[in-house]
Amino acid sequence: MGKKKRKHHDFGLVFWTHFLIILLFWLLPFLVNWVLVLASSILYYANDSFWAYFIGLCPLTAAQFNTKNPEDTFYHYYLTKYFGMRLRKKSVDIFASWAVPIIVFLMAVLWQFILGIRPLL
Repeated sequence: MGKKKRKHHDFGLVFWTHFLIILLFWLLPFLVNWVLVLASSILYYANDSFWAYFIGLCPLTAAQFNTKNPEDTFYHYYLTKYFGMRLRKKSVDIFASWAVPIIVFLMAVLWQFILGIRPLL
């Protein structure tokens, strides 16, 4: 008898854990000093590289979608399934892996330096 494939739940515990981590990262520019945002962006790259090297993709993505494909991402799945966007997996993977940390850091610079608004914490 073959292995039983685990059923996928779009909004289970792994989804909410994954979602909250992503949401917290996107909110960092408004919550903490830009230096911590920069450090978090660097850690984001290090974390992404670490998991890519050892298991090929984010462990939450692997657990949530029961996949080993490094181009499968949280962003791609939900944007295409629930928002009807037609996106290439590779483009979304590059965006999530490389552009997101830069955008979040630039948001901190804009919010804290250019607009002069202090972070909440």
